[in-house]
Formats: sequence, C-alpha cells, structure tokens
Amino acid sequence: MESEIYNDASRSKQRAYLRLAAIGLVGLLAPIWWTSVVGRIAMALYKASGSPQRSTLALMWGTLYLPSLGLGLVTGMMIAILSPTSPLKGWGIFLFALLGSAAALGVMHGDNVAADIASLFAPVGNVLFWAGTLVWPAVIRLRSTRSHVATTH
Repeated sequence: MESEIYNDASRSKQRAYLRLAAIGLVGLLAPIWWTSVVGRIAMALYKASGSPQRSTLALMWGTLYLPSLGLGLVTGMMIAILSPTSPLKGWGIFLFALLGSAAALGVMHGDNVAADIASLFAPVGNVLFWAGTLVWPAVIRLRSTRSHVATTH
C-alpha cells in the first residue's frame, strides 16, 4: 500500500516535470513560431482589408495588435493548462526559456544580445503578447489564492 502511494506520487511528479519541460520547449521555440504566426496573421488580415497605402490605427489594431494579444492569450492558456498547480512558475519558465533562446539566436547571428532581448519588450505588439501570456496564469493563481483564503477562514 505504501509503495503504491509512493509510486503514484513519483509518477505525478514526473508528469509535472514533463509538463514544465513542454512549457520550456515552447518558450525556447517561441522566437521562431511567435514571429511567424503573428506575421502570417498580420499579412493575411492586411491583404483582406484591401492592402491600404496608409496605415490607420484601426488597421494596426486589427492586423497586428489584436493578433499579438490573441496569440499571447492562447499561449498563456496553454501554460496555465500545463502547470495548473503553479501557473506563474510555468509562465516564468516560459519567459526564461524564451529569453535564453533569444539570447542564443543573438549570439549565433553576432547581434547585440542585450538589444535583441530589449526589443522583445519594446514594440506595442510584443507588449500585448507578453500581457496576453500572463493573463491566464495570473487569473488562475489569483483564483486559487482566493479559494485557499476562503477555505482557511
């Protein structure tokens, strides 16, 4: 009986590590898929809007900012699903994996690594992506904190 409990706990811990490793892998590959997905969505929406010569604020929001936010929300939901007991830890793993990958790419290309990393947080679309990735992990964390407080009082 005791060994079954130990084995179940061990398997549960292994699954948790695999989930966190999956989040890390998504983060490591993010500089590749993030740019590609947002770029393709933006181009498709731009062409669908008639490819206007002048960019308007509505066009920027519709073709770049909202897709970035949407992709961030989807990514954040995936992080929260893969790390339900510690969603902010999962988000931190995603963040550090992405930063490490961006730094490695910068070194490989001979770029200024600090400038490359800073550029991940500079454009409005990128900021919206980051905000989107944090929404679900933060909401789940706040909900679990509130429910914990409610059950202990």
